[in-house]
Amino acid sequence: MFLPATSMTRIGPAARLYATMRIVELIDKFAETQQRQILFVLSYSGQRVKRFVQEGSRFDQPLVEFLDRRGVPYVDLLAAHAADFKQFKVDADDYLRRYFIGHYNPAGNFSARTRSKTS
Repeated sequence: MFLPATSMTRIGPAARLYATMRIVELIDKFAETQQRQILFVLSYSGQRVKRFVQEGSRFDQPLVEFLDRRGVPYVDLLAAHAADFKQFKVDADDYLRRYFIGHYNPAGNFSARTRSKTS
């Protein structure tokens, strides 16, 4: 069942993270029964990246800790962007223009793909 965006905003961040963790458990369990491996990719909007590189705190820290405890493979594009941002001498908005146009631009897609292959 698809919930409209207004319904999702009424559900708190903790509940959304909890639901995500339960989904990860189900996917991981299914993959195990099928003898498959799953690579989870944590992908973020430009605004989330901007907030993280400016403030240093992430809204989904419980999810990252959960993935670490479970030992499942994942690519954390938020951490990757933060490390990449440190290589530049520009403000966050200029950095984001390099990769985002509301969503990833071609350079952003290439960057995400490259990070996924090296993890």
